[in-house]
Amino acid sequence: MKPFYLTLFICCILQAAHAQTKRQVKLTDSSTQKPIPFATIALFKTNDAGKPVQQLISKEDGVFEISVKDTASYELLINHTSYRERRLPFSGTLPAVLWLVPASDTTGSVIVTGTRKALIEKVEDKMVYNVEADVTMDGQTATDALRKAPFVSVDGDGNIQLKGQPNYRILLNGKEAGIFAKDPKEALKSFPAGSIKKIEIITSPSAKYDAEGTGGIINIITKKPVSGYNASLGSSYRTLRNLQNGSLNIKYGKWGFTGSASRGHGKNRDFTTQSVTEALVPSTYSKRILDGTGNNQYHWWDISTEISYDIDSLHTVSGYINGGNNPFSRWQTREVAVINHEYSDTAYSTFRETAEFPYVYNDQGMDFIKKFAGKPNKEWSVKLNRQYSGSNSYNNNDQMSETERKQIKNNNQEKNTQYVLQSDFVLPLPAKQKLEIGAKGIFRNASAVYEAMYKDKSDKYVTDAANSDRFSYRQDVYSAYLIYNKAIGSLNLKLGGRLENTQVSGTFKTSGESLHQNYYNFIPTFYLSRKYKESHDFSLSYTKRLRRPFIWDLNPFVNNIDTLNISYGNPNLKPEVTHVVSLSYSYFKNSNSLSISLSQNLCNTQIVKYTVFDAATGVAAMIPDNIGENRFTSLSLSLNLKPVSFWTMNLNAGVQYNNLRNKFNPAQHNKGFSGNGNLSNTFDITKKFSFFNSGGFWQSPVQLQGKFPFNYWYDAGFAYKLLNNKLRITVRANNFLQEYMTYRRKFADKNFVQDVTNRFRQRTIDVSVRWNFGKLSENTSRKRGVKTDDIQK
Repeated sequence: MKPFYLTLFICCILQAAHAQTKRQVKLTDSSTQKPIPFATIALFKTNDAGKPVQQLISKEDGVFEISVKDTASYELLINHTSYRERRLPFSGTLPAVLWLVPASDTTGSVIVTGTRKALIEKVEDKMVYNVEADVTMDGQTATDALRKAPFVSVDGDGNIQLKGQPNYRILLNGKEAGIFAKDPKEALKSFPAGSIKKIEIITSPSAKYDAEGTGGIINIITKKPVSGYNASLGSSYRTLRNLQNGSLNIKYGKWGFTGSASRGHGKNRDFTTQSVTEALVPSTYSKRILDGTGNNQYHWWDISTEISYDIDSLHTVSGYINGGNNPFSRWQTREVAVINHEYSDTAYSTFRETAEFPYVYNDQGMDFIKKFAGKPNKEWSVKLNRQYSGSNSYNNNDQMSETERKQIKNNNQEKNTQYVLQSDFVLPLPAKQKLEIGAKGIFRNASAVYEAMYKDKSDKYVTDAANSDRFSYRQDVYSAYLIYNKAIGSLNLKLGGRLENTQVSGTFKTSGESLHQNYYNFIPTFYLSRKYKESHDFSLSYTKRLRRPFIWDLNPFVNNIDTLNISYGNPNLKPEVTHVVSLSYSYFKNSNSLSISLSQNLCNTQIVKYTVFDAATGVAAMIPDNIGENRFTSLSLSLNLKPVSFWTMNLNAGVQYNNLRNKFNPAQHNKGFSGNGNLSNTFDITKKFSFFNSGGFWQSPVQLQGKFPFNYWYDAGFAYKLLNNKLRITVRANNFLQEYMTYRRKFADKNFVQDVTNRFRQRTIDVSVRWNFGKLSENTSRKRGVKTDDIQK
C-alpha cells in the first residue's frame, strides 16, 4: 500500500502547486466613482501577449472575476470605448477596485475614439473591406460597396464577378440568406450599405466552407449588438429609386438584440431594345428584327432580427428571424419584322407583354457556441437553420399580325424549403498548431409548378399539356471536413479536405418521368503563406470548387412567350467541378495596401448556356448543359493608397484570358481577353466635409458563342457631417454626362447570328441623409450563423 499512498501524496502536492485562486475586482470611473459595466477584460501571461488566458466582460455593477495561479505572473488588459485602455502587470494579488480614466474625446452621445480604420485589411486567408470606415457609402447600396471590395468587379448594370468569375457565393453573416437566393444582383441593389460593417472576400476558401463557388466567397457582415445601444435612420432619394432603412442594436447585461428594416421602390426605368436574328442556313426566314420599348418597376422590404443570450462567459445562444418580399414587374411592346429567305417579302406583327415576378423569402435559425476556460481559441458550435423561398413568374403576351392573333399565358411557380444542421469544433494544439473539424447536413425540398396556356378559337384559354407539369425535387448534401493548421516561424500552413455526398431525386407528376443522382466530391485544401518583415505576405493555394445545378437550372418549363426565342432548363445537369491554383502577394503598411493574385482555373464539366438554332422552324432555344471545357487565367489587383493625409485612393483591376470549347463539338470554341477596373478617390477637405469620385469599366469573359458588352460608369459627390458627426448628408451624381447607356451583345455559330442591343436610362442624382444616435461601446456579439454556400446563384 505504500506506493499507493506515496502516489496519492505526490498528486496532492502537484494539485496544490497548480491550485488557482479566484480574484474579484470592481471597475469604477476615476472621476465619478460609478461602476463601469460591459468592459472587456483579457488576462495574459507575462511575456506572452499572443493568446489571452481568459476573456470576460464586467457585469452591470462593474465586477468581474478571474482565476489565477498564486505563483504566476500576469498582465491584465482592460478596454472600454468610453475610457482609456489600462494595462496592469501583477503577480498573485489584485486590488479590489480598479479605476479607468474617461477618454479625452467624448463629444455628444456618440463616443469616438482613435483614427479611421483602414479600408482594406488581410485577415488570414481573407481580404476585408471595412465598409463602415468609408464615408462615401452613406445612402448607397451593397452593389456600390462591392465596387470597392478587393478582387470584385461590378458593371454599370449591377452584374458581379469575383476574380473575373460569374460563379461565386454570397453569404450574409457567414450563412446563406433567402434575400440572395434567387437573384443576388437585384437583391444587392436594395441592400443598404449603411447596415454593413465589413465585406470579407475569400478567393481560396478552405474545406470549412461548402464547395460551391468557382470564384470564391463574398461574405457580407452586418453591424452587430454593442454594449449599451446604438441606432440609425436613413433615407435616400435617387431619381430612379428611393430607399429608407433603420437599425437598432442593444446590449444589456447578458441579452443582446439587433434589428434592421429597409424598404424601397424602383421607379419606372424605361428602356429600348433591338434584337436581330439572321439565319446563315436555309430557314423559314432570312432575318427577324424586334424593336421594343418598355419599363421596369420594383419595390421591396426586408426585416432582420436577432436575439442573443450570454449564459455565462463561455456559453452563448442566439436566435434569428429574417424575411422580406422583392417583387418585380415589366411592361414592353415590340414591333416584329420577319424577312423571308428570298428577301422578297416582310411580315409585320406586334408583341405586347406584361410580366410580374413576385419573390418572398424567410429564414429562421438558432446558434449555440461554447468556449473553454483557459483556452480562448478552443470552440464548439452547433447551428440549425431553416430557409424558405418562393418565386412566381406570370407572363401575358398578345401577338398581333395582319392575319392572326395569338394570346399566350405562362405561369411558373418555384418553391424551396431547406433545413441545415451544422457542427464545428476548433482545437488548439501545442507548438502553434490547430485542428478544425466539422460536419453538416443540408436537406432541400423544391418544387416547380408550371403551366402554359393559349387562347383557342372560342376565345378561351386552354392549357398546353406538353408544357405543363409539376416537378418535385429533393437534394440532400452530407459533408464532413478536417483542417490542420501549423505556424512555423513566418510560415503558415493549412492542409485538409472536405468530403461531400449529394443525393438527388426528382419526379414529374404528369409524365411520370424521374431522375436520380448520387455522387461524391472530395475538396482538398492546401494553403501556404509566408510573412516577410511584417508588411509583406506571400501565399500559394490549391483547391477544387463546385457548381451544383438547382431548381431553376433543372426546371424543363419552356418559356415561349416569344415563340421563336425560347429557353428552358435541363433536368439531367451534373455538377460543375473546377480546379483552382492561386499565387498571391500582399503588402500592408500604415493606410496603404497592395494585393496581387494570379489564378488558373481548369474545368472539364462547365455548365454552359448556349443557343441552338432550328433551321426548320426558325426557333432559337437557349439551354444549359455540361458541355464546356474551360481554361481560365486571371490576374487581379487591389490597391489602397493614402498619398497625403486628406486623400484616399482605391483601385480594383483585373485582366483575364479564357479558352472555352464544346467538348462534344471541338469545332465550336471561343477564346480571348477580358478585364475590369474601378478607381475611386475620397478627399477629406475638412473634418466635416469630403468630396469623392469614382469610375470604372467592365468587359466580361468570352462565352462559347460570343461575348457580353463592354460598359463603363462614373460618379462624383460630397458628404457633410452635422450635429457632432451624428447627422450625415450625401449628394451624388451618377453617369451625369449622358442620360442613357447602350449595351450590345452578339452571339453566333455556323447556323445563325443574333445581335441584341439594349439601351437603359442610367443618369441619376442621389440625396441621402443618415442619423446615428446612441452610446457606442465594445462589440460583444458571438453569433456565427450557418454557412450554407453550396448552391450557385
